[in-house]
Amino acid sequence: MKKTSIIIVAVILLIIAILPVVGNKFMQNYIQDAMSQVNKHGLKLESMKTDSGYLNTKKHLEFVIEDSSEFINYINTHAHKQLPTVTQSELDGTVIGVDLKYSNIPFAKSINFDIYPLKLSKKVSDSLKTEDINFYNKFSAFLEEKGLLYHVDYNLINSKFKGYVKDINEVYKLQNGSDVTLKLLGVKFKGEGDLLSAKSIDSKIKMMRLEATQKGEHALLSLEDFKENSTFVSFHDYKSAVEFKKMHFLIEGRHEDLNISVEKFQTSSNAETNKERVTMKSHTAFKALNISSKQLSLNVKKLNSDVTLKGLAQKPMEDISNLLNKTTNINAVAGQKEMQEALLKLLEKGLEIDISDVSLADLVVNERENYGALKMNLNMVVNKDENISQKVKMSPLLLLSNLKLDSNIKLSQMMYDKLVQNSPMAGVISSYAKKEKKSVVFKIQLHDSKLYVNGKAIQ
Repeated sequence: MKKTSIIIVAVILLIIAILPVVGNKFMQNYIQDAMSQVNKHGLKLESMKTDSGYLNTKKHLEFVIEDSSEFINYINTHAHKQLPTVTQSELDGTVIGVDLKYSNIPFAKSINFDIYPLKLSKKVSDSLKTEDINFYNKFSAFLEEKGLLYHVDYNLINSKFKGYVKDINEVYKLQNGSDVTLKLLGVKFKGEGDLLSAKSIDSKIKMMRLEATQKGEHALLSLEDFKENSTFVSFHDYKSAVEFKKMHFLIEGRHEDLNISVEKFQTSSNAETNKERVTMKSHTAFKALNISSKQLSLNVKKLNSDVTLKGLAQKPMEDISNLLNKTTNINAVAGQKEMQEALLKLLEKGLEIDISDVSLADLVVNERENYGALKMNLNMVVNKDENISQKVKMSPLLLLSNLKLDSNIKLSQMMYDKLVQNSPMAGVISSYAKKEKKSVVFKIQLHDSKLYVNGKAIQ
């Protein structure tokens, strides 16, 4: 019995002893597979240092972007949003550092890593040296000290992750006399899925501020208490929400002035599919919007918008999404034959647009023209019709037979008076308007190809 006990203890000790070796081998294979992938897509491993202990392993790797086009295309195949191609020519030669740390115990399948740019590309470096050598030296030192760092803790078993961006609080004095301030504070995130195409992610930014001042000219972009939450399965199965406390954009100087501020902004959207039909909902609201320039000032209070698209055919929706993701120019793709055909196929299958509320509490123009409040809702149904394409070719007016519309618009007397004040149609519009206390109401209906306003048919 004593001999058996010794054997059992010996086996247990042997298992404990070799576990870190097994875990280390697992992590080595995982890292090797990841490096093989990036090496095939524009990145080249320049150097690697390993500090391996019994229980933990640390690695420092440095990559150089050799083919920025291939690298960005690789990221775009995984990501839900396309990176702008304008950045590609500036990336070749950029050096990226990666610090890895992981446990050698096989049951602890988590890996921690820091990603940070170490050196700018030669093209960008040469440009900065020519423009401002002092700024180039200071910014290069900032990068070498891991000033722009992205930290991630990733669990390989459940694909959950969390991390942060290192706080940035930099002040630069440029050669042209400009003072530049850059702040990025309190950036944290967590999520689940592949890091390049996460299924869900929550992120927040406590403060972002970019400010520049030079000889009477001032520019500012600031953001406070930003939060984002999103879950993405496909282009027709997702949830997304964004909110922030305040955003401020300012340009002021000798030649132009522009001041934009938004308070308590929130927006959300989601899509879900049932029996190859997609429903999309969106909500947007803010407490206040202020826009001012030398020519115009605009103040809006308490805007709200709730819009739902129902019964969208899944296949045309996918075609439209694919076309939109292949371009950064929405106006250009809208005129493409493929996009027009996809839109017509969407209409052929039928759909419903429901705007339950679009409203604002107050609108003031140039600080003295008060337009008051506005509230409207709308419901429009496009009936299923396989002949819609032919009708459009013959005459777009033939589409009226496929539409059913009900809408209510309620605007303040002040807004109504301002809108019709200089309109050549003021007399006609007034004949259909209906007054209710201090408001003017329009009930608009389109039934059986006939248009009615407040019960009166439009001839």
